Amino acid sequence: MEKDAIDRSVKVLARRYPRDFAGLLLGDSEGITAEIIENPEVNIPQRRGDFIWVIKRGEERAILHAEFQLAHLKAIPRRVFAYNAFYSVTYDLPTISAVLYLERRHYRRLPAEYVARFGGRGYNAFSYRVIKLWDHVEDIISGELRALAPLLILASEEKSIEVAAMARDLELVPLFVEFR
Repeated sequence: MEKDAIDRSVKVLARRYPRDFAGLLLGDSEGITAEIIENPEVNIPQRRGDFIWVIKRGEERAILHAEFQLAHLKAIPRRVFAYNAFYSVTYDLPTISAVLYLERRHYRRLPAEYVARFGGRGYNAFSYRVIKLWDHVEDIISGELRALAPLLILASEEKSIEVAAMARDLELVPLFVEFR
Protein backbone atom coordinates (compact mmCIF):
# COMPACT_ATOMS: atom_id res chain seq x y z
CA MET A 1 0.00 0.00 0.00
CA GLU A 2 1.47 3.40 -0.91
CA LYS A 3 2.16 6.08 1.67
CA ASP A 4 -0.46 8.55 0.34
CA ALA A 5 -3.17 5.88 0.42
CA ILE A 6 -2.37 5.11 4.06
CA ASP A 7 -2.39 8.80 4.94
CA ARG A 8 -5.76 9.33 3.24
CA SER A 9 -7.23 6.19 4.86
CA VAL A 10 -6.19 7.24 8.36
CA LYS A 11 -7.67 10.72 7.76
CA VAL A 12 -10.97 9.14 6.65
CA LEU A 13 -11.04 7.07 9.84
CA ALA A 14 -10.16 10.11 11.98
CA ARG A 15 -13.00 12.05 10.35
CA ARG A 16 -15.48 9.21 10.90
CA TYR A 17 -14.41 8.37 14.47
CA PRO A 18 -13.07 11.57 16.05
CA ARG A 19 -13.90 10.57 19.63
CA ASP A 20 -11.98 7.29 19.32
CA PHE A 21 -8.92 9.07 17.95
CA ALA A 22 -9.12 11.81 20.59
CA GLY A 23 -9.35 9.15 23.31
CA LEU A 24 -6.35 7.30 21.89
CA LEU A 25 -4.25 10.46 21.68
CA LEU A 26 -5.28 11.73 25.13
CA GLY A 27 -5.14 8.39 26.89
CA ASP A 28 -8.88 8.30 27.67
CA SER A 29 -12.10 9.36 25.97
CA GLU A 30 -14.46 9.71 28.93
CA GLY A 31 -16.70 12.77 28.46
CA ILE A 32 -14.84 13.84 25.32
CA THR A 33 -16.49 15.32 22.26
CA ALA A 34 -14.42 16.23 19.21
CA GLU A 35 -15.27 18.68 16.46
CA ILE A 36 -13.37 18.48 13.18
CA ILE A 37 -11.62 21.60 11.92
CA GLU A 38 -11.74 21.54 8.15
CA ASN A 39 -8.50 22.27 6.28
CA PRO A 40 -6.19 22.52 9.31
CA GLU A 41 -3.78 25.07 7.87
CA VAL A 42 -1.34 26.97 10.01
CA ASN A 43 -1.30 30.70 9.34
CA ILE A 44 1.59 32.13 11.28
CA PRO A 45 0.97 35.68 12.42
CA GLN A 46 3.78 38.17 12.02
CA ARG A 47 5.54 38.52 15.35
CA ARG A 48 8.80 40.07 16.43
CA GLY A 49 10.75 38.62 19.29
CA ASP A 50 13.25 40.73 21.18
CA PHE A 51 16.51 39.32 19.85
CA ILE A 52 17.98 36.30 18.07
CA TRP A 53 21.51 35.27 17.13
CA VAL A 54 22.82 32.42 15.00
CA ILE A 55 25.30 30.71 17.29
CA LYS A 56 27.98 28.25 16.23
CA ARG A 57 30.24 25.79 17.96
CA GLY A 58 32.45 23.96 15.49
CA GLU A 59 30.13 22.83 12.70
CA GLU A 60 27.03 22.94 14.90
CA ARG A 61 24.63 25.88 14.47
CA ALA A 62 21.51 26.99 16.33
CA ILE A 63 19.32 30.00 16.92
CA LEU A 64 19.62 31.65 20.33
CA HIS A 65 16.43 33.57 21.11
CA ALA A 66 16.20 36.07 23.98
CA GLU A 67 13.16 37.81 25.38
CA PHE A 68 13.97 40.75 27.66
CA GLN A 69 11.38 41.50 30.35
CA LEU A 70 11.18 44.15 33.05
CA ALA A 71 8.43 42.16 34.77
CA HIS A 72 6.76 38.81 34.26
CA LEU A 73 3.58 38.76 32.19
CA LYS A 74 1.18 35.81 32.21
CA ALA A 75 1.50 35.51 28.39
CA ILE A 76 5.30 34.99 28.46
CA PRO A 77 5.41 31.15 28.49
CA ARG A 78 3.05 30.82 25.52
CA ARG A 79 4.81 33.65 23.64
CA VAL A 80 8.26 32.07 24.11
CA PHE A 81 6.88 28.70 22.98
CA ALA A 82 5.42 30.27 19.81
CA TYR A 83 8.57 32.25 18.99
CA ASN A 84 10.68 29.14 19.46
CA ALA A 85 8.53 27.21 17.00
CA PHE A 86 8.43 30.10 14.51
CA TYR A 87 12.22 30.58 14.57
CA SER A 88 12.89 26.83 14.30
CA VAL A 89 10.74 26.60 11.17
CA THR A 90 11.85 29.92 9.64
CA TYR A 91 15.60 29.31 9.99
CA ASP A 92 15.54 25.49 9.87
CA LEU A 93 17.79 25.36 12.92
CA PRO A 94 17.29 24.18 16.48
CA THR A 95 16.22 27.12 18.62
CA ILE A 96 17.22 27.74 22.21
CA SER A 97 15.00 30.24 24.01
CA ALA A 98 15.61 32.19 27.20
CA VAL A 99 13.84 34.93 29.10
CA LEU A 100 16.07 37.51 30.77
CA TYR A 101 14.29 39.36 33.56
CA LEU A 102 16.01 42.72 33.95
CA GLU A 103 14.45 44.49 36.91
CA ARG A 104 14.87 43.04 40.38
CA ARG A 105 11.53 41.91 41.75
CA HIS A 106 10.62 39.48 44.47
CA TYR A 107 9.01 36.58 42.66
CA ARG A 108 8.17 33.36 44.42
CA ARG A 109 8.71 31.47 41.19
CA LEU A 110 9.05 32.39 37.55
CA PRO A 111 7.65 29.88 35.07
CA ALA A 112 10.18 28.20 32.79
CA GLU A 113 7.80 26.16 30.64
CA TYR A 114 4.64 26.28 28.62
CA VAL A 115 2.32 23.30 29.11
CA ALA A 116 -0.72 22.48 26.97
CA ARG A 117 -3.37 21.53 29.53
CA PHE A 118 -6.71 19.85 29.10
CA GLY A 119 -8.97 18.33 31.73
CA GLY A 120 -6.56 19.15 34.52
CA ARG A 121 -3.67 17.30 32.87
CA GLY A 122 -0.59 18.60 31.14
CA TYR A 123 0.17 17.01 27.79
CA ASN A 124 2.84 18.78 25.74
CA ALA A 125 5.48 20.78 27.54
CA PHE A 126 8.05 23.21 26.23
CA SER A 127 10.74 24.50 28.58
CA TYR A 128 13.05 27.47 28.28
CA ARG A 129 15.76 29.11 30.37
CA VAL A 130 14.92 31.84 32.85
CA ILE A 131 17.70 34.19 33.87
CA LYS A 132 17.27 36.83 36.56
CA LEU A 133 19.80 39.61 35.97
CA TRP A 134 19.94 40.36 39.71
CA ASP A 135 21.46 36.91 40.29
CA HIS A 136 24.45 38.15 38.24
CA VAL A 137 25.12 41.53 39.89
CA GLU A 138 28.42 40.31 41.35
CA ASP A 139 29.53 39.07 37.90
CA ILE A 140 28.76 42.52 36.46
CA ILE A 141 30.63 44.32 39.25
CA SER A 142 33.61 41.94 39.08
CA GLY A 143 33.93 42.64 35.36
CA GLU A 144 33.01 39.12 34.21
CA LEU A 145 29.79 40.54 32.67
CA ARG A 146 31.05 44.10 32.44
CA ALA A 147 29.17 44.79 29.19
CA LEU A 148 25.95 44.61 31.21
CA ALA A 149 27.04 47.49 33.48
CA PRO A 150 24.41 49.89 32.05
CA LEU A 151 21.74 47.49 33.35
CA LEU A 152 23.15 47.38 36.88
CA ILE A 153 20.64 49.93 38.18
CA LEU A 154 17.76 47.66 37.12
CA ALA A 155 19.27 44.58 38.75
CA SER A 156 20.24 46.27 42.02
CA GLU A 157 18.16 46.05 45.17
CA GLU A 158 18.77 49.73 45.81
CA LYS A 159 18.14 52.20 42.99
CA SER A 160 20.60 54.92 43.96
CA ILE A 161 23.08 57.46 42.62
CA GLU A 162 25.86 55.27 44.01
CA VAL A 163 24.77 52.27 41.93
CA ALA A 164 24.51 54.43 38.81
CA ALA A 165 28.00 55.81 39.50
CA MET A 166 29.36 52.28 39.95
CA ALA A 167 27.88 51.27 36.60
CA ARG A 168 29.38 54.35 34.97
CA ASP A 169 32.79 53.66 36.55
CA LEU A 170 32.92 50.20 34.98
CA GLU A 171 33.52 52.25 31.79
CA LEU A 172 33.19 49.52 29.18
CA VAL A 173 29.82 50.58 27.79
CA PRO A 174 28.55 54.18 27.93
CA LEU A 175 25.23 54.63 29.72
CA PHE A 176 23.89 56.67 26.82
CA VAL A 177 24.73 56.01 23.19
CA GLU A 178 24.39 58.77 20.63
CA PHE A 179 22.88 57.69 17.31
CA ARG A 180 23.65 59.77 14.23
